[in-house]
Amino acid sequence: MPNLRYPWQQLRAQMGKMSERTNSYAMLLALNEIPGGSWRFATQHSWRIGSAREIVYDETRRAHELGLFIAYRCFRQSSSREVNLQVLPYASSTDARAMVPRVWSDLIRYKSSELTVKSERSFEEEVLYLSDTCLVEQQTSGITTNIKVVIGRVDNIVSTVACVALGEQWIWTDVKALAALQGGKILRRLEPPD
Repeated sequence: MPNLRYPWQQLRAQMGKMSERTNSYAMLLALNEIPGGSWRFATQHSWRIGSAREIVYDETRRAHELGLFIAYRCFRQSSSREVNLQVLPYASSTDARAMVPRVWSDLIRYKSSELTVKSERSFEEEVLYLSDTCLVEQQTSGITTNIKVVIGRVDNIVSTVACVALGEQWIWTDVKALAALQGGKILRRLEPPD
């Protein structure tokens, strides 16, 4: 959950329709959908878009006005690997497209006090079910040693899949496969019921 300094931010972060929060959580992969076995649930949070700090983007303002919720879920495999999933719904696919490149810089600004980044590279590559994808790899010092992230969108939903290694590194094939699973689940949730 973002760093909420003031009590009014904490209250504002939780205000909104329960159905919006539930819908965002339902788009995230569940424990039984994570391949590889031996994963365990670590934590999950949700908060209303635009509640963590000043709203600086029109796209965030529109999502906030609609009462949309970000949902985050984390799974751990032993003490050496993590999968962090996040969905960020926006008012339109145009807004989501504009936010894809901004999501990473916002996440880094929030996490920068916990990590020292030794190197970073970002590149574009297609990932099944996702549009406007950006892949980022960081070598870090501190608690984690390697982070691989896929950011993309499905219609008006921005998806981030961050695979964190505290020892044994992730390979891009596995990270992109998880991102495709996450994108597929979002797509199924967005399809109208039969």
